[in-house]
Amino acid sequence: MFKWMITKDIINAGRLNKKSFNFPDSEITNLTNKFKLYDDDDNLYFEGIAQELGDDDDPEDEFNPLDWAMNDCGCTYIKYYNKKTKAWDTL
Repeated sequence: MFKWMITKDIINAGRLNKKSFNFPDSEITNLTNKFKLYDDDDNLYFEGIAQELGDDDDPEDEFNPLDWAMNDCGCTYIKYYNKKTKAWDTL
C-alpha cells in the first residue's frame, strides 16, 4: 500500500494535521516525498508527505492523496516537490 500523510490542513483549522493513510501513525518512516493539494482556483488545501515510489510500485499511486482530497473537499490537482530541480511539479 502507498503510504502518505497530511502534515498541514489549511482549510479545516488543522483538523487533519498528522492524518496518516495506509499505515499506523507510529510508522512515519520513509515518508520523504513532499506534496501539496489545491483546488481549481489555485487555493492550497493541504500539505503532506508520501513514500518514495520503488521499482515495484505503480506510478499512479502518487495520485492517491489527490483521489482522497477530490472526494473529501474538491481538490483538483497535486504538486510534488522535485528534489533535483528544487521546484514543485504538477502531476
